[in-house]
Amino acid sequence: MTLPPQAKKKGPRYTPVSRRHERPSAILWLVRNHPELKDAQIMRLVGTTKTTIASVRDRTHWNASTLTPMDPVTLGLCSQIELDFEVQRAAKEKPADTALRRRHPAAGLRDHPQGTGVRAYRETARRSQCRRRVRQAEDDWREEGGPGVGRAS
Repeated sequence: MTLPPQAKKKGPRYTPVSRRHERPSAILWLVRNHPELKDAQIMRLVGTTKTTIASVRDRTHWNASTLTPMDPVTLGLCSQIELDFEVQRAAKEKPADTALRRRHPAAGLRDHPQGTGVRAYRETARRSQCRRRVRQAEDDWREEGGPGVGRAS
């Protein structure tokens, strides 16, 4: 006698207390590595709330300074099959062009229309301004006869 395969249970899952502190790390990993995922998909995968996802994304979470991105599959919060399914689903909904781009503040101006040259230009302009200010301060110091800066005794 064979039993029919049981349907997978949908609904909220119980996460042990010892593993609940790992959820924000899993959310951070999902937000960084799969920005195409919607909040609802992250909620289904990890079993969390929209407010937690928003606070991790905005870095306003109470524990944001110590969060390290960790794979939710490795943490045991979801299976690899579920993660792959949600990623494929999100890729279908969004065009491939935007799915490849990372819209994270650390990514800089990589997806800026003018490319990375804009950031490099701004950084060199900022550096030269700082150097100018330092040189001006040193010159002012020398004129006042301050100790140690460029004094020939």
